[in-house]
Amino acid sequence: DLILFLTFSVIVVTLIGQGLLLPTVMRILGLENAGTNERRAERDEERLARQQGIQVSTLLIDQLSLEATFSAELADTLRSAQNDRLARLHGEDERDTLTQREEAELKLIEAERDAVNDLFRAGELKDDARRRIERELDLREASIRSYDDEI
Repeated sequence: DLILFLTFSVIVVTLIGQGLLLPTVMRILGLENAGTNERRAERDEERLARQQGIQVSTLLIDQLSLEATFSAELADTLRSAQNDRLARLHGEDERDTLTQREEAELKLIEAERDAVNDLFRAGELKDDARRRIERELDLREASIRSYDDEI
């Protein structure tokens, strides 16, 4: 009986004791926010890399526009798209209005998806076309959500 009691006691103390003491030990060692800080640093690094990539591509648009590779109207359209992407990467203080825009875009995508599915169910749209449209909508949605996850 004594061996069973000691075994049970050791198991209970090790499981419950470690479980209860672990948060305290992590606080004492300063490890409670380590994962959050690492993710924040990785997101900041990624945001900076994206910003630099967008800036380089905007410079290329300007260069190709000057070389008359494509029209000024196309250059303006591409530049506007790049500026929109860059605006999504701004800091937390500018995040509220961008989030509203992203929510609106997600609602529009959902409405478009519903309309496409209604057309498919009514027999007015073939499956291959529906799949291509769904893929495009999925990619747009993933793009919007990836910006939301980053920041």
